[in-house]
Amino acid sequence: MEDSPLGLDKWLIAIWMIANCKNGVSSYEIHRAIGITQKSAWFLLQRIRLAMQTGSFEKMSGAVEIDETYVGGKARFMHRAKRAKLGSRGTSGKTIVLGVLDRTTRKVKAKVISSTKREVLTEEVKEVVETGFTVYTDAHSGYDLLTDEQYIHMVIDHAKAYVNGHISANGIENFWSLLKRALKGTYICIEPFHLFRYLDEQCFCFNHRKSNDGERFVFAASSLSGKRLTYKSLIGKEA
Repeated sequence: MEDSPLGLDKWLIAIWMIANCKNGVSSYEIHRAIGITQKSAWFLLQRIRLAMQTGSFEKMSGAVEIDETYVGGKARFMHRAKRAKLGSRGTSGKTIVLGVLDRTTRKVKAKVISSTKREVLTEEVKEVVETGFTVYTDAHSGYDLLTDEQYIHMVIDHAKAYVNGHISANGIENFWSLLKRALKGTYICIEPFHLFRYLDEQCFCFNHRKSNDGERFVFAASSLSGKRLTYKSLIGKEA
């Protein structure tokens, strides 16, 4: 908020709205609510999303659920030329997101990844989960190396069942449903370049879902200190 041309009253309203709207809040809604341009509202929201980053390097331990999802438009809604360029695979042209849910704390982390190859997924899991603990995944072959990395790997094959006793990935699947509800219902179209900021927002809201509105607002507002984002760096044009 330092040196911002917007008044503190506008900042506080925007922080309250983004922290407490379960399905997210669009820049057009902020534009109408506090009387600024849509462009300024979008920039304002992106700065608040920066504050919502956890910035924690602490690895998860205990039982965790791991899953990946794809974010992007459906081929049937695309122009014929774009469909032909992307090919026949439903995941072509989409952004891959990896999610990890700690079953003990019920906290989630999510990030954009480059591919679902075994080596990539294994390294990403090693970054956020302590070795020696139990990981629950679906039957995706990209997780096959986790056992070699000293994880207790429990697999649920979704072609056969979604739950087998305590083995499931339903917790992280629940987060995906909330994420996509916000992306499809509120934000509609997001550039892959900015997707990680919306992941930060949804992780923040999910991880603080047990807090009341006031507590979420205070936590988000207090996290703004020391986090600076210029418009040029936001759009990738900073010299």
